[in-house]
Amino acid sequence: MTKNQREIIKIIAKYLLDHPLEKGITIKDLYELCVDATVATSQKGLKDSLNEAKDHKVVHEKTDDQGHQMLTMTYPVVLLEKIANDELN
Repeated sequence: MTKNQREIIKIIAKYLLDHPLEKGITIKDLYELCVDATVATSQKGLKDSLNEAKDHKVVHEKTDDQGHQMLTMTYPVVLLEKIANDELN
């Protein structure tokens, strides 16, 4: 994975930890966080960067009850914390 892809994964993990009652993060919200972190400059670029993570099942995409596409990671909290804090080798 590229550095930007790893940063996107970290942003998703942090979001999931900060919002434990939500079912994931929307592409729109992720894009805004990635722009703020200077990790993505377009939604297409963000989606392209997410493809590898989805292919390897690091990130899962599903539709919520209102029809929004949600991105999530199905790891235990301890592992999400390690991802968010860049503690994986």
